[in-house]
Amino acid sequence: MSDCIECGRELFGRCDKKFCSDGCRNSYNNRIRRNGTEEPRRINRVLEKNRRILERLIIAGKRRSTLLKLSGEGFNFGYSTSFEIRKDGKRVIHCYNYSYIISSKDIVYVAFKNI
Repeated sequence: MSDCIECGRELFGRCDKKFCSDGCRNSYNNRIRRNGTEEPRRINRVLEKNRRILERLIIAGKRRSTLLKLSGEGFNFGYSTSFEIRKDGKRVIHCYNYSYIISSKDIVYVAFKNI
């Protein structure tokens, strides 16, 4: 006989059985899935925080800010959903449905959707 791979109890029944109960099977599979999705969840939290910061600027009617001010609010410039290089050479960075451009003077220009 073998033991349950979740709780270690002795197994009875089929020879290829891995779990003693549905509860152990669910617990094991939930733990395995949770371990594999922590990094994407962390990244999504960062992206969502960035999106909320940009959204607050737009709602307040502000189309620009500074790198220092956004960083102070918790904006993480290391994460974006996509970016593009425009024909004029400016890099447009997207965070979901908001876009921004960082100027050479550390001013951040923000727009809803695409700039």
